[in-house]
Amino acid sequence: MGKPLTGKRKRGHVLRRQKALEPKVHELEKKCLLVRGSKVGPYGLELLRDLRRLRGADNTTLFSRKNDVLPFEDETRMEFLCGKNDCGVFALATHSKKRPNNVVLGRIYDNQTLDMVEIGVTGYQSFEEVLKRTKLAKAIGSQTAIIFQGDEFDKNEDMQTLRSILLDIFRERQVQQVDLTTIDHIVCCSAVDGKVYVRNYVVAYAPDGKKNQSKDGSAEPAKRVGVVDVMGQKIPNVQLIDMGPNFNFVLRRTRLPSTQLAKLALRQPKVSRGPKKVKNVTHDALEGKVGRVHMKRQDTNKLVTRSRFKKALSRGGQKDE
Repeated sequence: MGKPLTGKRKRGHVLRRQKALEPKVHELEKKCLLVRGSKVGPYGLELLRDLRRLRGADNTTLFSRKNDVLPFEDETRMEFLCGKNDCGVFALATHSKKRPNNVVLGRIYDNQTLDMVEIGVTGYQSFEEVLKRTKLAKAIGSQTAIIFQGDEFDKNEDMQTLRSILLDIFRERQVQQVDLTTIDHIVCCSAVDGKVYVRNYVVAYAPDGKKNQSKDGSAEPAKRVGVVDVMGQKIPNVQLIDMGPNFNFVLRRTRLPSTQLAKLALRQPKVSRGPKKVKNVTHDALEGKVGRVHMKRQDTNKLVTRSRFKKALSRGGQKDE
């Protein structure tokens, strides 16, 4: 008789799901969970909607109903919501008399809260408000450049954590190479005197100002992009136009990651780099595989320079006689 089964066998879809959740060398884009608190201020609700517009509907999940969630008091509820919706970062908007227009930004690792920051939003200008004035917006699927200005981002660990979280919040996807002409959105975060100013701009490429000569002799405006020479390198001549959303905020409460959890989050799986290189072996197109042998230095004083073979032959001939 066979051994009795002590547990249920995992099905194929469960094994595939577990393998998909394992650490990868190149992780997928982090989805953002946008949650409304039990009470939401006007700035917080507009910020959640504008974050959805900036990141796109595919990379965000916006809750339409209110949720009684307080991550700094009990983070288990937020961890459950992020795990259920497969989101690695979250933004929670709340409002109270003690903390008006409050927004909590955080990250999740392995179904655990990695770190969180709490900010107080002031002077908010929504995307729609700025769009009515400028009539310009970023293109769908375009690249975004994120700029951090100010020495305060390197001042202490709280500001460094804030910069890292903002980078994950505003970043849509990570690429290895970027064409400068495909960047049409700039997110600028400036830290001055304990306050952070967030501005969004549309990149408008300025023409070179030259005239194209048409067939009938009339001059037409050029459609080529202007170029500026910077340190011997030609870069496109661009103009930054306000797009929104624009807002200011101050840093309130923070929760830094634990040392053990931070090490696990930064650990990368081993990458197979192919077969190990064999020393002193090369491959030639003509001779094929060629090896090089290193020998010890030979002492020439111990070499036998006289031939004793001839003397042995002569002795053998005498015996035969």
